[in-house]
Amino acid sequence: MGIGDRNRKKYGSWDEAFRGLIPVIRQESVRVADYTQVLFNKACTMPCYTKGSGRPDFLFEEYSEVAFKCGFYHQIGKSLLPADHQVWNNSYSDEERSLYYSYTTDGRELVARLQGDAEDDEEHTTLSCLMIREACEQHMERWDGSGYPKGRERDQISLIAQIVGLAKALDNLVCGTRSENPFEEALGVLNYKRGTWFSDNLIDTMKECRVELKEIYKKYIQYTQTVPRTVPLVEMRAERPFGLKYRTVLLNGEHSNQYEAVPWFKGVGEEDGQLVTMKQVEGAMERTGLLRDVGFYLLYEAADTLLRLHNWGVDGHTLIVHMFAPFYRDPTVPEKLEQFFKDQPIAKRRLRLTISGRFLEEAAPFQKMGIPFLLNGYRPEQIPPSQLMDAGFDYVRISKKITDPEERAQLAEELMRYGVTIVESDETEVQLAEEDWVHQL
Repeated sequence: MGIGDRNRKKYGSWDEAFRGLIPVIRQESVRVADYTQVLFNKACTMPCYTKGSGRPDFLFEEYSEVAFKCGFYHQIGKSLLPADHQVWNNSYSDEERSLYYSYTTDGRELVARLQGDAEDDEEHTTLSCLMIREACEQHMERWDGSGYPKGRERDQISLIAQIVGLAKALDNLVCGTRSENPFEEALGVLNYKRGTWFSDNLIDTMKECRVELKEIYKKYIQYTQTVPRTVPLVEMRAERPFGLKYRTVLLNGEHSNQYEAVPWFKGVGEEDGQLVTMKQVEGAMERTGLLRDVGFYLLYEAADTLLRLHNWGVDGHTLIVHMFAPFYRDPTVPEKLEQFFKDQPIAKRRLRLTISGRFLEEAAPFQKMGIPFLLNGYRPEQIPPSQLMDAGFDYVRISKKITDPEERAQLAEELMRYGVTIVESDETEVQLAEEDWVHQL
């Protein structure tokens, strides 16, 4: 038995057939129906459609509700498919692809049966019934003939099917565009497709009712998969001299939702193009007066990553940002740091800065500002474990100079007894805010 023979159902009503669609397809159909009605109503007023003898018989506002049904039922044929084949997948085999494409022609036949008419008796079929059938079968046809199921082109495609096809494409684009302005970018893509996917007249119609279409978009935005994306502060380029990479951390030996942002730098001279550490460039940065500005650049990049995660709907992460050891000696840094948090809608607790034991005295003004620290390279002689929390250091990374395993274990036990969190690098690099989102039209 082939996959096309599985779960083939006989439906006795429109409602039963519609409930045969998986939830995501039903939700999409509701949105497409609203977009379709708006586009149809506007087309009824457009001179390109209303003047001359070529005006379709149904292009009158009295058919507005029928147009809504065309969008609502346009993919009813998918109810004849197995549930796991109702959404397009690029990995489909030839047989699965053929099965998926069949929902258009099968949908037309299903609609005819639900309407109580014979598919081959169009002479006695009402105009409203014919509109729904054509919408089901032809909404994936394209103006240049590149669509399916029959590769129709231009005026061979029913206008109602063209309208439903545009409504469906608009919905798919706004639901799948990673952008701060998914709706505007979707209109831009569709405008680019004029003359190929859709006719000039239909794209002009879309532009004329963009305000009404955007209201539909906003109406359903909480149900769609629109994922705004904050534009990256700096795109990754081959010539970029420094930036941040991210890796997981262990807190008291356990994985958590906290990561550390580790700066990378490209070497100069003999090491040109090779990545070097923060410590290797620290002296040069301080001598050239760049240390403060580069430090803030890295902070802005870390904040940008957190904002992008937030716009993806991924919250709760905290970044431990590695800073240059002398960063806190600059007297202008506290004021600039306050401005930084005014500029970025990020809670201070979301960014934890590293500080070296050599600069403990410089930490006080920043702690008063509510800046959380990770004390890097901690040794008990700097501050006894019992006094760390009172001094404002609840996170420490034990110094690598303490090499004896037993000594490290005893120190860790004592730190945790006083409520101090021990941070260790997991060294597993991750890509934050770089998730792939693929949505197939």
